[in-house]
Amino acid sequence: MAWVSILEDTEEAFPTVLHELRSFLRRIGSSDFSLDLFHQSVDDSKPLSVKFPRETLDLLDLIVSDDKHSLPYGLSQILSLLLETDPDIAGDRRYERLRQLEA
Repeated sequence: MAWVSILEDTEEAFPTVLHELRSFLRRIGSSDFSLDLFHQSVDDSKPLSVKFPRETLDLLDLIVSDDKHSLPYGLSQILSLLLETDPDIAGDRRYERLRQLEA
């Protein structure tokens, strides 16, 4: 979960930092974490999921487990923002997996 917190704070460097940290990220088997900056604006800045929809989807696929009881707070809002920002994302198997878990 510490890696996710670091990623939330990277702002415009998010895609680059995600690329560097990919091999360290694992699915989190707990719902005791939040992804606030991926769906909430801070200081009039767009959420990370709006700025970087594909990279956000990549991160979610890496960290969200297949256990419906371990979904992070804010996942539903993030998935909605991803679809709103990039409608083509609906056909991505990673998006479909996350929507099925969240349903």
